[in-house]
Amino acid sequence: MLLTTLLIVLPGWMGDRMVLPHLRNIVASVLDGVYVLAVLWIAAILAPFSNVTFTYLLLASLAIGGFEYALHRLVFKRENYEKGVRS
Repeated sequence: MLLTTLLIVLPGWMGDRMVLPHLRNIVASVLDGVYVLAVLWIAAILAPFSNVTFTYLLLASLAIGGFEYALHRLVFKRENYEKGVRS
């Protein structure tokens, strides 16, 4: 579980710092959701006796993608991103 958390949090943080300013909010949020879906799907496959369904993984990744969208809006406002370049 700790490994899964690190695999989601660290690349997400790096993506928010490096990719988000260039791709903007919607693309970055979709990429975050797809990445989370992939990591959780692999974790569910590797976990013994896992009862996690793909529907649950899809709902979880959509929720995280929505949260990321809202978080990115806050980041844009707070750090004054302007046309893909930090001002």
